[in-house]
Amino acid sequence: MVCLGIYAVLVKTIQITDIHTSTFTILGYAILLGLMMLKSGTLAKSVLNAH
Repeated sequence: MVCLGIYAVLVKTIQITDIHTSTFTILGYAILLGLMMLKSGTLAKSVLNAH
């Protein structure tokens, strides 16, 4: 849920002035969201020592 909240705030702050820059920024944020979602389980297991 935190990852989605951060993603929503980042997407809201994008200034749509140049279509190419905006598209690549949104694509970059989407890739970052995917990586955060994949790593969140690993991080939770390491914090809670649940292997």
